[in-house]
Parts: sequence; structure tokens; C-alpha cells
Amino acid sequence: MARALPGYVSREHDRALGEAVRDVMAGHSRIVVLVGTSSTGKTRACWEAVQPLVRRRAALPQQGHRKDELDENELADLSKAARTAAKKAADARSHAALAAGEQKQRRDIAEKYPKLHDAETKARAAQAQPKPKVVQQQHVPAASAALAQQQAQKGPRRNY
Repeated sequence: MARALPGYVSREHDRALGEAVRDVMAGHSRIVVLVGTSSTGKTRACWEAVQPLVRRRAALPQQGHRKDELDENELADLSKAARTAAKKAADARSHAALAAGEQKQRRDIAEKYPKLHDAETKARAAQAQPKPKVVQQQHVPAASAALAQQQAQKGPRRNY
């Protein structure tokens, strides 16, 4: 069982602490520094000042807010996104390293075997060229083909 704290007597600095807490509850950021010698009540003053925040936080679940759960879900989503981004970055570095190794091998081959390099370069260029596509042909009766040819020669049809 928790021990009860002795009664608290407010002092002048408690007003400044209370204003800072009210600002925080209104959505503003504040930093407050209490300076004093040992055993002057700095910790207790702060504890007393933040009690409205403690009560407000305790009331959130009763008001139907799931702030902590939402924050945890958002944090989990961000964490997952960070892990995914890190994995993609590692994959990209790995692929870049492999590509750099392959480029070095190609330079070495080009220096040692220029004819082989030229042949490979020409073969790669030939593979990179688009190949003609075969279009599926339909059987068109001769009369329809003749009509289509006449319309193509006349140009686009205009309806005024």
C-alpha cells in the first residue's frame, strides 16, 4: 500500500509551474527548470504541478480515447516502414556492389580480350533492339477490305 504524502503548502514558484502545466494542457510546449539547494522541495513541487496532467491522462480511457493504443499502432507502422526502408536500402547497396563487380569484370575482359568484348557488346546491342511483334491476323472478306481501303484513302469521316 502506498504511503500518503504529507500536506503540501503552495509557494510562489508553484504559480509559475501551474501556468506551464496549463499551457501544456492547451497544447503548447514548455520547459521549466527548478533550481534550489538540497531538500528545498523541487521534486515535490514538480510532482504537485503535474497532477492535473496525471488526472487528465487517467480520464482518457474513460472518455473513449485510445491514445496509447493509437500511438502504439502508429509507432509499430513507422517501425515497420523503417525496417522495410532499411532492407530496401541494403538490397540496393548489395545490387550496386554486384553491378560494380560486374563492370570491373567487363573492363578486365575488355583489356585482356578486346575481340571477345566487342563480340559481346554487339550481341548485347542486338538483344536490346526491339523485335517486331506478330499481330494476330483476322480474316476479312474481300468486299470489306476494299471498303476499308476506300475509306482510308478518303481520309477521316467528318460529321457536321
